[in-house]
Formats: sequence, C-alpha cells, structure tokens
Amino acid sequence: MTPAWLGCIHYALGNNEMLAAFRAETGNNWTPGRTGFDRMIDEATGAERAFLEQFIRWANVAVWGPLDGEEETHGL
Repeated sequence: MTPAWLGCIHYALGNNEMLAAFRAETGNNWTPGRTGFDRMIDEATGAERAFLEQFIRWANVAVWGPLDGEEETHGL
C-alpha cells in the first residue's frame, strides 16, 4: 500500500488544481525558491519541509481519504 500512497502524494504535488485547493484551504502559499540562494534559505528555515508536512496531512484527507476511518478537516 505504501507505493500507492507515495504515488498519490507525488501526483497531488504535481497537480495544479490540487495545489490550488490546498493553498485555498490552508492559506499556505509557499513556493519553491527560484534561485540557489532562495532554495538554501528555504532549506535552512525549514519552509520546504513545513509545506510538505502540511500538504501530506491535507492530501491524506482530501485525496487519499481519512486515516483509520476518522473524520478530519482539510484546513489543518
């Protein structure tokens, strides 16, 4: 089941409609830095990791489905 879940998350991260829904529901508008310096700042501050963690929590509910059958909200 893990490969299917990883594929789902990978697909969702590459889908502009899903990213727009995530950003609208959570208010998280982080985007990857365009320059090497910007990416270094993102890595140092943990911005990329924080985005991914929040996106995965959101996608687990909005795309994959509630964990263990529990109802959760999308706006984590």
